[in-house]
Amino acid sequence: MIKIAIVGAPSTGKTVVARRLANTLGMLGYQADHVLEYARTYLFRYIKPVIGKRQDLLDQVMIYHGQKRREEDLKHCDFVICDSATFIPFIFAGHNGYELDDPREVMVVHKLYKWSLSDVTGYNFIFYLPPNIEYKPEDARWKVSTVDERGDIARRIENYLLDIKYPFHRVEGETPVDREKTMLDILLLSNNELKEKLDRLSRG
Repeated sequence: MIKIAIVGAPSTGKTVVARRLANTLGMLGYQADHVLEYARTYLFRYIKPVIGKRQDLLDQVMIYHGQKRREEDLKHCDFVICDSATFIPFIFAGHNGYELDDPREVMVVHKLYKWSLSDVTGYNFIFYLPPNIEYKPEDARWKVSTVDERGDIARRIENYLLDIKYPFHRVEGETPVDREKTMLDILLLSNNELKEKLDRLSRG
């Protein structure tokens, strides 16, 4: 199994390009599937936004376990394309904030960090999408509310990957087509079989 994580701040086009990539790989004859970000499901079902009150850290623990379970459910596939990753709950724990003098909160953040380091090596490729797409805040409980918050999350993700020195690819591009092509080009560098299949597809 080759597991791919497509990460970035909210509304950076992760889901669209993840679906495109899974469909393309499927057309090439691979068993490929897309793992929808579990946080979206969890927050929609269980979280009621309260003005002035930050999200409970234990929600990030639940999101971590839900994301991990979804990814493991597809381990039979040739390619698993995730529009999130199990290290993202740690990022959001830092973004949402926690009390350094609260042993319970420090313990939860430490656990999320430990899990993130254990899991990150399970992704064969990590594609980071910078927040280049225009952002229009939406009134939805799983969305961040401001452009500044979105920027903070993006910086935290990129800095996390740089800090732990785990290889990742920053994927620019104006459209999902451009971004998918960049990802495929990167995948081709380490997969001769994929290159041959793409060449045959392009020749019709």
